[in-house]
Amino acid sequence: MKGFILKAVKSAIFASIVGSSVVFVGIIVTMIPHHLQQLAWLMKGALAYYLFAVVCSILMLFVFTPMYWLLRQLKWNSYALVTAFGVFQVFLIFRFQIPISEIYFPIAGGIVFALFHHQFMTVNKRQHRSLI
Repeated sequence: MKGFILKAVKSAIFASIVGSSVVFVGIIVTMIPHHLQQLAWLMKGALAYYLFAVVCSILMLFVFTPMYWLLRQLKWNSYALVTAFGVFQVFLIFRFQIPISEIYFPIAGGIVFALFHHQFMTVNKRQHRSLI
């Protein structure tokens, strides 16, 4: 469990930075021709946004890691886990009006990436052991 949490935190940080970068590149490309002054302001806020996305990803992992571990003990497969996670995401979006394009994609990306990464590593180790 401890190893999974460390891997999941690393995955969440990586995915939140990548997700944030994609959002920022899209914003910058659309703003360059029209709003150069606002672009300078946006770049000043970029670091704060990255830190916010990483912190949110890690906080969300502390919520989802125990749930994921429990559902794995109940023999749920990854597709059911990701579906349950998606339903919970939709609930959060509609209940708390979280802006999807700015905040939620990096967080969701971090969690889903961590889940699939853990599943892939577990299956990969089993296949490697069966070959030996």
